[in-house]
Amino acid sequence: MKAVIFDLDSTLSDTQQRHHLSPFVDPTRTWDDYSLSAEYDAPILGTIQLVRMLIPNYELHILTGRRETAMSITKTWLAKHRVPWDVLRMRNESDPFTNEDYKLQYLEQLIARGITPVLFVNDWPEECKVVEEKLGVPTICVNPRYDCGEDPVLVGWSGLKGSVDNAS
Repeated sequence: MKAVIFDLDSTLSDTQQRHHLSPFVDPTRTWDDYSLSAEYDAPILGTIQLVRMLIPNYELHILTGRRETAMSITKTWLAKHRVPWDVLRMRNESDPFTNEDYKLQYLEQLIARGITPVLFVNDWPEECKVVEEKLGVPTICVNPRYDCGEDPVLVGWSGLKGSVDNAS
């Protein structure tokens, strides 16, 4: 079995509307606060179209750092935006791993079960780099084209100040 693994936040869903709820931005907030506000995310149409094109030929896994507390909201959002999937994996509260390690461990478990990851699609360049280097899985790093302004979290994501848009 061959599988394609997609991240969710800022890869399939546009998280700009809840960015202010990130604990990186507001330390008084929790990842549950951030995850539970996902129902208002807009779809990122290009990656969703890619999912739809791949579904007949590959098992599709959505592997997200979003908390399990938002499982119902997430399934409703995926259905509303007609995003097909075979497996949805969300983080639980007690998960001690960094996002990179969490995703690496999941991919390693797939491989151990005889499932071949043929593509990993994510928005964080560091996670894409680690997956390629450690597992040899090709990646696509999605650029959600967020306006970084002076926001240190978004600037850290992109390495740039101002608008991030690969189409320019």
